[in-house]
Amino acid sequence: AIVCTSGGLDSSVTLPIIVEAMGKENVYALSMPTKYNSDLTKSNVKQLCDVLGVKLYWETLNKVQDSFVNAFTDTFNVKPQPLQISTFDAVGRTVAGIAASQHLQAGLVSTSNHTEIVLNWFSWHDISTAAVYGPLADLSKVEIYELGAYINKKWKNILVNIYVNDNTL
Repeated sequence: AIVCTSGGLDSSVTLPIIVEAMGKENVYALSMPTKYNSDLTKSNVKQLCDVLGVKLYWETLNKVQDSFVNAFTDTFNVKPQPLQISTFDAVGRTVAGIAASQHLQAGLVSTSNHTEIVLNWFSWHDISTAAVYGPLADLSKVEIYELGAYINKKWKNILVNIYVNDNTL
């Protein structure tokens, strides 16, 4: 299985669940940061994978994001807004995740949760639409916070940083 891991709450809860279910030798993590990802979330990814013993791949999407932004700017003669940039990121991460899944011969695991789905905080081009399994799909954000606290207690380590917000985008 491959879990695209941002260092945020949802992916940090998903990865230990998949490791528990499948064993660390059968799980990969792929982090695809852009210039908008903070050092905190990147640090969370590394710590999580180190503690779990999961192979971590880094694939920066800065060039992909810049290509999307430049194409949009050239087409519409205006810089894209943050919502449009986040859509570019979702598409880029999906393409990279599918390619990694094919390369590693591992099924993609969704990190989307029920709250995001209900509130339409996802893109139809997001990685969750290509996933073979979504362990958080029926859980609310509140339940994911609770699950994160449980995982931290079970592992006797702060695997899930439930206070991810460091006031960066």
